[in-house]
Amino acid sequence: ILLEGCHKNHNYLARYTKINMHANPKRADKVLKYKRPEPREEDLVDYWQLLSLLFGLLAFIFKFKWAICGSVLAFASSITNMRLKDYDGKQIFTNFSIIVIGLLANYLNPGARLGEA
Repeated sequence: ILLEGCHKNHNYLARYTKINMHANPKRADKVLKYKRPEPREEDLVDYWQLLSLLFGLLAFIFKFKWAICGSVLAFASSITNMRLKDYDGKQIFTNFSIIVIGLLANYLNPGARLGEA
């Protein structure tokens, strides 16, 4: 008796889904496709790259060790968020070289920090 009831319910569900799978409740003339807005020139500025450059210069000039960490993190964020059309090799090379120079100035320079006598 239990198997017969399950079999009847199964047929009802199969019939019900077949009917609803072929019916389309959407109105084709009312569907509006999403159009992505074109980016403005102000939106294309990469602030992470600028922040990385500023932190790198702080690390190089004033020998702040915390600025190295901030520069590396901002550089990594800039690289991961970069689109292929925004890729500029010169800017990336400049940022990376400032980070390396800041690292060398902080950790391999035997001189004292600026302001210490």
